[in-house]
Amino acid sequence: AKLKQEIKDAPKEIAKLRKARKVLASSLYSKCELIFKEFGVERGSYHGGNFNGVNIIKLMLHSKKIMDQVTTLFEDEGRPEAKAMSKTLCDDVRELLQGWDYIFACIHEKDPTDAFCDDLQLAIDGVMKKWRELELSVTPKGHGVETEVTKQMKKFPGGIAALLEYWVEHAHQIGGKKDSLWRSQSFKKQGTLGAKRDLALRLTGTVSAVSKVTAAFFGVRKRKKTAATIDADNVKREGRKESIAKFRSELEVSFTLADL
Repeated sequence: AKLKQEIKDAPKEIAKLRKARKVLASSLYSKCELIFKEFGVERGSYHGGNFNGVNIIKLMLHSKKIMDQVTTLFEDEGRPEAKAMSKTLCDDVRELLQGWDYIFACIHEKDPTDAFCDDLQLAIDGVMKKWRELELSVTPKGHGVETEVTKQMKKFPGGIAALLEYWVEHAHQIGGKKDSLWRSQSFKKQGTLGAKRDLALRLTGTVSAVSKVTAAFFGVRKRKKTAATIDADNVKREGRKESIAKFRSELEVSFTLADL
């Protein structure tokens, strides 16, 4: 009975040891977390401590610097048998992050041509091929990007840039304001008022007047272009292109989803 209880409690004890090892300041896990934090990439206190969307964007933006530092950390302090493996894994993760960054940037293309979409599908195929080689879980969203996104870009006039999640969330927030503004009206009246307001805001004269008021009283928020930011943008673009070129070269020419 005692042995059975010890066996039953063993997983809990192992979990405690793993947790304690992670929180030690001297552990490689904790030092990796410090590298992430240096670039503003921090785990959320919810969703199981995973990175949220904002953190993933930062991770993609600084993927080369972050993975280079993690590689150096393992080379200096990792076990001999783990050094070569960590270098390969960090390179694969960096290339995957740059590949996804390229894909997300292309999805924002306005009025994409069929040729552009076919070229993007090849990039997606290459990234997903590498994803499966690393035995990473393919989420429903990842599968949706792989099989549907270029089809939708071809189907909808102008592309799907304005239909992405954060644009939908923005429309939801605006809709919430309208609901508060006209909550005393019937649903039909609310719909009519909302449609008229949207139409008025799209008129050329209204757009011009709003832009003048915004510039005069609020200013236009633009990212300042300096030599450093321009150089960083160029490095980012080159990293994207290199990763996508590598993934495409590893694709089997015989079949890709772009051929469907």
